[in-house]
Amino acid sequence: MPIEIISTIFEFYTAEIRGNLHTTPLTLGAVCQSWRQIAWSTPSIWTSFAFLLKQPENPTRVEVAVEWLQRSRRLPVSIELYTSADLGPQTPVDALLPLIESINLCSDRWRSLSLSVPPLILSHINDNYGAPPVMDSLYINVADSKFIHLSIPSTMSKKVDITGISLEDLSFQWDNTTYVSADGSYTVYDCIEILRQGTHLIKCYFVPMDSGFHDVTFDMCMNHQVTYLNFLCYCEEQDMAFFFDHVTLPALHTLHLNMMMDGVPVQSLTTFI
Repeated sequence: MPIEIISTIFEFYTAEIRGNLHTTPLTLGAVCQSWRQIAWSTPSIWTSFAFLLKQPENPTRVEVAVEWLQRSRRLPVSIELYTSADLGPQTPVDALLPLIESINLCSDRWRSLSLSVPPLILSHINDNYGAPPVMDSLYINVADSKFIHLSIPSTMSKKVDITGISLEDLSFQWDNTTYVSADGSYTVYDCIEILRQGTHLIKCYFVPMDSGFHDVTFDMCMNHQVTYLNFLCYCEEQDMAFFFDHVTLPALHTLHLNMMMDGVPVQSLTTFI
């Protein structure tokens, strides 16, 4: 059978399976030498990558992961780094530096980036080697965001899902984001700032929890693109009143408001609508 046909079969075989170090395409290379040669030289089957961080980390796993990304050559890649529940926030970074460097080296090829990792590891991710034109999705979940900073200042993503990292510690471009979900220690002021920066946002899911301050001077925010807004509110009534008093969404047609605290800012909400 021609090599091109075998490569196509391999592509179909791996298309619906999220790549990790215990499944395809590594299993294809374990069948025989000829299959391994074909699999190793077919970049399209190496473009989806998921890595579970362990402690202590096995250097062999890291080496295999680095080679995985290298085999994708210049194709766009989807990368997921995540941890098990028992992995502490002070995970040693040194053993993972070769993998982190490989992820950064292909920053101009990121198609999607999912990071659910300890702060020290997250702080080493950057797009210093260039950013993709526009990513499909960016997912960040941090349990403890103290002393953490994620600097990907040139990166733009259509879909953004962030939990636990403050806006001050997250540096990237909102210009092409159409969907955002912000859950964690965010204030209504953070939500307003996202709407201000995300001029192309269409769908927004906000879970404001911290009260913030009420004596700040805040300019009105008008976003002409947002059509869908979903609030799950753990903040006080006065916080939501502040949001509705300082935001205008002319294109909005769907509003979901779930107040977990007592009280709804009826007057401010009526004016907003």
